Amino acid sequence: MCPLIPAFKVYQLIHIKLRYDMHIKKILFIIICFLFIPVSAFAIESRPEDFGAIPNDGLDDSAAVQAAINDVVAEGGGTIIFPSGKLNITNVLRFLPTNYIGGEVKLQGNRGSIVEVSTGASGIAFYAGNLNVFTIEDLIVVGKNVPEGDSQFYDAKYVVFTTFVQHTNIIRSQFYGLGVPSNGAVLYFGNTDARVIDSQFDGSLGQYPEGAVIMAEDTRGLTVKRSSFIDYANFHEGYISKTTAFTGSWIKVKGGLPFGANGIRRVVVEDCRFDEGAATAVSIENVPWVYLTGNSVNVNSASPGKGIYLKDVEHAKIEQSWFGYTAQARPALDLTNVKAVEVVSLKFGGGVYFWKKQNVLSTSVRFCEQCR
Repeated sequence: MCPLIPAFKVYQLIHIKLRYDMHIKKILFIIICFLFIPVSAFAIESRPEDFGAIPNDGLDDSAAVQAAINDVVAEGGGTIIFPSGKLNITNVLRFLPTNYIGGEVKLQGNRGSIVEVSTGASGIAFYAGNLNVFTIEDLIVVGKNVPEGDSQFYDAKYVVFTTFVQHTNIIRSQFYGLGVPSNGAVLYFGNTDARVIDSQFDGSLGQYPEGAVIMAEDTRGLTVKRSSFIDYANFHEGYISKTTAFTGSWIKVKGGLPFGANGIRRVVVEDCRFDEGAATAVSIENVPWVYLTGNSVNVNSASPGKGIYLKDVEHAKIEQSWFGYTAQARPALDLTNVKAVEVVSLKFGGGVYFWKKQNVLSTSVRFCEQCR
């Protein structure tokens, strides 16, 4: 027979067991949480130097960078780590797996990583598709520092071209002195949800009339925040700019597909600086919702010059932004076929006046003494 245990002792034993069980359960819970944190099994790292790239030697590094890309794509995702110094790209770099990749493919610089692009007026430098996430982070991309009329003036038709990518991210990257022809773009987003954050586009311009620094067509969304668009750059103590007699848009967005399908749903431009180098700072057509806030816009003085151009937009809100200075009278806002627009607290300088509008059905203007 088992010896009888007094009730108090039984209580003590049960209490101690439960207390230790609780500690054990907590430890097991923590272990299980770490085991089941979603970590991609394909997050490999690849370096162009491992495939023969040598920074600052002035030779073409396209093949070595493509080999590093292929290494990552073959594993289903990962990071291509760029070295300090300059690599030269003269041929298209393809991020185009045969089968869709569910992981992230990232180009990772270190803020001293420079890629000089020279693929010609009909070329593409970075071509991404069939991906879940494509990211460029902390990378500097530059064009040839040559004058207009030089055979290498146009660095590419598209410097970055993404399509059929779920999410495209441009983060803390710099694009200096890049020139693209009309109908070209420094960044082209098609059929993707694109975000450009904390980046610079200095001395980079798209040729008039249809060229753009950022172009989005039938994307699922575009967000641009805390970025600058200036028509000149001082890079490594040298002046660089692809300014021509007249240029297109800093940002150009065109919808087209039905709003409920893959058509663009919303454009957000926030806390950005736009210099007067482009004929239009932001041009948006056929988009349901537009939100522009906290922007500083120098309006171009030439006859087509305007700050914000909206056409075939359902609802737009433009607030807390500044527009100036021009030698000629130019509109801050140029609106056509806009169902409703809200304007809150805008300021104007020089020859810039409030707006010109055609077929704008509903307007709301608040806290704007200069909006007349």
